[in-house]
Amino acid sequence: MNKIKTRNKLGSVLVLALILVLISSSIPPSVLGAPVQDDTLGTWTDTFDTENYLKYSEEFDNTSGWSKTNATYVTITANTSNDPNSELTAETVTTTTITHGVQQTASGTGDLNNRTFVFSVYVKTDTTADFILQQGGTNSGVLTCNDTWQRFDFSKAYASGTSILVKILLSNISTNYYIWGAQLEEASTPTTYNKTIASQKISFSSNLNVKRDPVNNSFKFANAPSSLSKSITKTS
Repeated sequence: MNKIKTRNKLGSVLVLALILVLISSSIPPSVLGAPVQDDTLGTWTDTFDTENYLKYSEEFDNTSGWSKTNATYVTITANTSNDPNSELTAETVTTTTITHGVQQTASGTGDLNNRTFVFSVYVKTDTTADFILQQGGTNSGVLTCNDTWQRFDFSKAYASGTSILVKILLSNISTNYYIWGAQLEEASTPTTYNKTIASQKISFSSNLNVKRDPVNNSFKFANAPSSLSKSITKTS
């Protein structure tokens, strides 16, 4: 009889121990007091499309990206003309005083020393008219547009700075300028246009470590620039 009781007690202890092991295995290591180690899963290689440091590249009336060089002189009307893709997304910009238009400050460029950026935009008018592109305080030459969509660009080499102010400055008073598809990228000539909305599309050249956070059950890109900080949460 005593042997049977002893065996029953031993079995209960083993079952209890097994339950504790199962419970503890499901608790994050940080809760148990153990240091949390990220597991390196691999590397992330740049596969982004053409970069664009400008936000709202087709929405010049969106004040989260663009502003008027002078609110008194400049008028912006959204979606007034078909864009180069025959969609109604091009916007009309007019001014009552020359050399005014729209502008945007592009941040997230990092140190500009010894780097070249090109600013490009599609422009047309109802008739022949002139305008100027400005980048980092430097003007392009006078650019002439007509009633056909053309992509104009202006590049600049930088020696210093951490952000770039770009402007589209109109030379003809009370003329409808239709503009679409603005882009700022690190290059000497423009590449394929890449539309943006609320976020820039910035490329990077180095591989990035991909690490798993076992506590939050998520994956993170380690050593990424702050503008590219992202995490992916596991859902299954």
